[in-house]
Amino acid sequence: PASFHWNEGINLAKRTPEDRDKVLDQLIEKVVASDVAVFGLMDYWTFDGYLAIRDRLAARKLTIRKGIFPGMELRIEAPVDFRLNIQVVLSDALTKQQLQDFKAALRIGAIDRALSNESLVAFARTLDPSKAKVHGFEDADLKEEEKLLQLGSMTALVTRESLREAIKQVPPDTCLVILPYDTSDGLSRLDWEKHPHDDNYFMQSAHMFETREPDNVELFLGRETDKNRKFLGNVLKT
Repeated sequence: PASFHWNEGINLAKRTPEDRDKVLDQLIEKVVASDVAVFGLMDYWTFDGYLAIRDRLAARKLTIRKGIFPGMELRIEAPVDFRLNIQVVLSDALTKQQLQDFKAALRIGAIDRALSNESLVAFARTLDPSKAKVHGFEDADLKEEEKLLQLGSMTALVTRESLREAIKQVPPDTCLVILPYDTSDGLSRLDWEKHPHDDNYFMQSAHMFETREPDNVELFLGRETDKNRKFLGNVLKT
């Protein structure tokens, strides 16, 4: 509920303290009731949702037997005709300041400015009305900061260099990069024949791959099948 993409009610930041606590308690109850052992909060552009849950657990002096990890969903510059999806999940041992340092190191390439709500709004202001309309925004929306934040969140990209710098802000082995492959806006749509350098960069930057296709599961696990026998070695080298 801290993400701009939340579709089930008012964003966390706009709620009253009492209402905010109620929503967080509902989330915590769902986590506790689930048979899932580990959760990553992958909000677009922010750690606010994770920090809110962590603070709420502390305020209630509540310890739960589930792992809850800070994460962030990003869109990153790449030679594709869509916004390439990339995600990070970080250690729950990191402090709030370390998470803030990570986020501050990320830069929106088009305006060369550190990632923040203010910079997302600033980027949105650079878009002409035709670009805004493609994403469902009318001219009047471009005068409202809330709408501009949503537009910026839907269109901004961070640079590869800044993601590398962000990872350097936290201790070694406390940040994992997750690369969607055949899922929404994943790497499989990047033309590796035209862009071998970029394909190598992303494939070799990821610690985990997100895939739903059974054939691709076998591929990333390095299991030879009749379908992948001819190219398995090339993929493993990449």
